Amino acid sequence: MNSSAGIRLGIAWGLALVAGLGWWTLRGESRSSVSRIDTTPLARAIPLDRVESLIIERADGRRLDLRRTVLGWEQVEPFPVGLDAYAVRQIISTAQALGVVDSITLDGSGDAERLGLDPPVATITYRWPDGEQVIALGNRTLAGRAWARIGRDADEAVLVDASLHEKTLENDPRFLRDRTLAPFVGTETNRIFVRTATGTLALDRTDRGWRLSEPVRTRGDEAAIADWLARVARTRVSGYLHDAPDRLDRFGLAEPVALLELENGDPAGSRTIRIGDPIGVGSEDRYALVEGRPTVVRIDVETQKVLVPSAASLIDGTGTDVVREDVASIEVRRGEETITLKRDFDGWAGRVDSGPPQPVDRDAVEQLLGQLTEARAEAVLLREFPESMAHAMVILYGFDGGPLDTVRIALDPRGGNWALENGDRVLRVFDASFELPLSAVSFGLESGS
Repeated sequence: MNSSAGIRLGIAWGLALVAGLGWWTLRGESRSSVSRIDTTPLARAIPLDRVESLIIERADGRRLDLRRTVLGWEQVEPFPVGLDAYAVRQIISTAQALGVVDSITLDGSGDAERLGLDPPVATITYRWPDGEQVIALGNRTLAGRAWARIGRDADEAVLVDASLHEKTLENDPRFLRDRTLAPFVGTETNRIFVRTATGTLALDRTDRGWRLSEPVRTRGDEAAIADWLARVARTRVSGYLHDAPDRLDRFGLAEPVALLELENGDPAGSRTIRIGDPIGVGSEDRYALVEGRPTVVRIDVETQKVLVPSAASLIDGTGTDVVREDVASIEVRRGEETITLKRDFDGWAGRVDSGPPQPVDRDAVEQLLGQLTEARAEAVLLREFPESMAHAMVILYGFDGGPLDTVRIALDPRGGNWALENGDRVLRVFDASFELPLSAVSFGLESGS
């Protein structure tokens, strides 16, 4: 064979090789440059606002089962946990907007296996009341694209942008979770229990409102408790750390430094939050765990402060829970003097000790009632009544003649601060400007002494 013939033969072989490579490329990943682009092939197939279930199954056996409930999206498998509705919606809307840039027919020649579709890298099932859509995800390719199979038995593989692969396979599934620590807390909560190394706080909602049973038996501050529950409901975890740990003692959660129980009468809606050890040396963040959701999370200092309130912050700061309109008469005992005030049709009448009835300064009586039943203390202290500072006692009676409550009053001779206590070992402290009307003169009465 002469040299020119050899050259011609070499060129022929080269052209054949180029043609073969071109055919293979056309079947594969570079063919998209000459194909039509369908930007929204699934927009009509998946109804964004009607999807009620998402199931993501990976080739390695991992499975996520996500369900829409009346309270929002939740993960039910591998274990229950709340989800970020926006993050779940992104998985649906991303599928809707998948842009198909090429497709090939799967003819049984091994293409499905080569493209990562037999078996698939992952399968996503979207379900709604009257239908479902299955998308099998295959291998990633160049230029931000990937292979997929639309439909459970589709005989066609499509080349799409890799956004759905990124949302479901490359992102940590924990990013789907709702970072709200206690979304179950709210107006239905009827019992609160907090235990720390320094003591226990227990409150129950009753027909008379919130009542504390520990550390003292007293009435709760309805507004303060509602505000605290709202702040607990807004707390967020700083991060999800460990799923289904085999040992809680590694995180200080077997014997937690703080335990918060919140109940609403329904076991499904009642939760216990454990707070454990610090995350590490030099960090004030701590490990935490919501029982029923086996994931160790991280919470910061501000969240810890919200979850472990002081008892005093939730105690009613008024001197008594008696309603002023229910008071028919008042007895003020101060030193050796006793003042009796009785409601009549036109206002109030009074007497000093066993003296005769006298007209009473109605404004002074209303001021006293207002200060006892409505004024809120500047500070609440859990301690015994200071007998050495005892100044007066006020007994409130109802229209049936029976006593409604007894309020003891202390006055600090050094700073002039006032303190009220009605038998619950709680001092409601007011500053010197509080100035209760307690003498005969303050009510416009003439003393018999």
